[in-house]
Amino acid sequence: MRTVQEYLKKIDDGRLINEYLCEHPIHLHEVSDESMTIKEARALVKTKLQRYLERLRTMELEVSEDGKEYALFAHGVLKDGFQEEVYSLVCLQELIEKGEEAESYAYEFTRQAEIMGFLVSDAEFTQRHIYGLLVDVMFEASFFGFEQQRLEEEKKKLEEAIKECEEGRTVTYTLEEWEEEFGLEKEKPDETADELQRRALEASMEYDKYCRQKELRELKAYC
Repeated sequence: MRTVQEYLKKIDDGRLINEYLCEHPIHLHEVSDESMTIKEARALVKTKLQRYLERLRTMELEVSEDGKEYALFAHGVLKDGFQEEVYSLVCLQELIEKGEEAESYAYEFTRQAEIMGFLVSDAEFTQRHIYGLLVDVMFEASFFGFEQQRLEEEKKKLEEAIKECEEGRTVTYTLEEWEEEFGLEKEKPDETADELQRRALEASMEYDKYCRQKELRELKAYC
């Protein structure tokens, strides 16, 4: 398997940037002023993304803080009755140990130099959706800025929020309390609709589980 950075070095820049903007449109008012034309603003956005891409391609890789190896893979999920692709991160040591029950991890709080060292599954489904996976990586890796300039600040906020929960300082409401607080009327029960919704949800969850576990089995075969 190859790293994310290795894939970024060989893909088509124009296609990747266009697919990024299609999936994550950037509002022009966020990057331009009133004196710029739409054409100029679009060019500016693409220039910023190109510089970001070059940053990711050329940075020195760092090992994971826990010393373990991680890999990204694509798998299908049902959304509005149609299959869509999602992208997950798994620890390879846990995959070998737990197999299909291995956990997936979020990584927006991870350093870009570490993310670039993540491996990418060689499974056919992942390779077929490699541009989508790389777009997802670029988005997650820039969650706190293209240079992660807000990362440390957000980490502190997260640590404080966790501390508040542990100390019981977080205010929570039950659904009933929420409805009472805002004067919301309870919906009349519809047993038939509720049962159909339950069955549809179960079927969707079963489909998602099957697709994820299938890709995990294939990924494990490459370990």
